[in-house]
Amino acid sequence: ISAIAIDGESNIYVADSGNSAIRKIDQDGNVTTLGVANARKVTSLELEARKAFKNISTLAVGRDGRVYYMGATGRVWILTRDGATQFIDWNSHAKFKNHIKDFSGDGMTVDPRGNIYVLDWHNGLVLRITPRGDLTTIAATARTGLVDAAGQLARFTEIRNITADIHGNLYASDDNCIRKITPDGSVITLAGGATRGHRDGKGKLALFE
Repeated sequence: ISAIAIDGESNIYVADSGNSAIRKIDQDGNVTTLGVANARKVTSLELEARKAFKNISTLAVGRDGRVYYMGATGRVWILTRDGATQFIDWNSHAKFKNHIKDFSGDGMTVDPRGNIYVLDWHNGLVLRITPRGDLTTIAATARTGLVDAAGQLARFTEIRNITADIHGNLYASDDNCIRKITPDGSVITLAGGATRGHRDGKGKLALFE
């Protein structure tokens, strides 16, 4: 199992990479397999999606029940409730076509409005994909560091995992600290800092490793 997520009804979704499948566990403990693994007639797109099942690095579930996952290629795949397979086509976004060659996705979440947020830890970026498919950088540029600021003035060191609250705020792990990204793109260090260690405390007085 390489990734796990939960939906608003407390159903758990796991990436079962060893079996090339995404599995759903309901509140009663019943396990079902989702997506192309159950398809009788497999299209070329579904074959590619199935290959991505073997290398899922991150998993997220939207309020509409769609399951989002990302494999080694960095392509964001979508499984709808009826088992249909879709994907986000980076190449359709001219602004990111060249950048995406060095894309290293390692974290993804969906906010209450259906926006998808993807972390590019290699370039220190947070990308937002709207329900219409619009792609924008909401925080930082391709420069690393630990800088709290708004939008592209902010810097991340090694941003990895991300989650969203009901208000649309994002929270991400960044090396030895936790960063908060507000809906307007402002980045704040919520806890921890550049120093490694193990210490409880308020805000930047706490240490992580």
